Amino acid sequence: MPFTYKGIGTTYYGKRDVAEDGSYITTEWVVFVYLPILPLRSYRVRPAGSGTGAGIFYRSQQYMVKKVDYCWPQIRNAYLVTGAIAATALGAYAIAEHAEAEQSSRNELPPAALTANAHARFEQPDGSTFL
Repeated sequence: MPFTYKGIGTTYYGKRDVAEDGSYITTEWVVFVYLPILPLRSYRVRPAGSGTGAGIFYRSQQYMVKKVDYCWPQIRNAYLVTGAIAATALGAYAIAEHAEAEQSSRNELPPAALTANAHARFEQPDGSTFL
C-alpha cells in the first residue's frame, strides 16, 4: 500500500488501458517532492464499491488490485512529465539567478579611481568650469 509523508514515499501515478469493467493500469512509484523517481510495479486496479467522504477534504475508495507487468508507456510518460517539470524549475532558477546578478552589477559602487576624481573641476566647452 503506497504511503507518502510530506511528498516523500510511494504513490500511484497514471491511468492507462481502461477496460469496460472500469479497471485500469496504474504504476506505483517512489516519489520525492511528489515527483516520480523510480517505478516499483504496475497494477490493474478496479474500484470496488462506492467511495466515502465529501471529496474535497477527505475521500476514500476501495480497489481490487492485480499485479501486472510494467506498463512502459505509462512509465515513459511519467518520466517525460517529470523531466519537463524539472527543466522548467531549473530554467526559472537560472533566469532568477541571471536577473539577480545583473541587478547586483548595476548597484555596485564605482571604482576607487572614479570616486577620487568625483570632486574635481570639469571644464565646459565654453571655458567655464563646474564642480
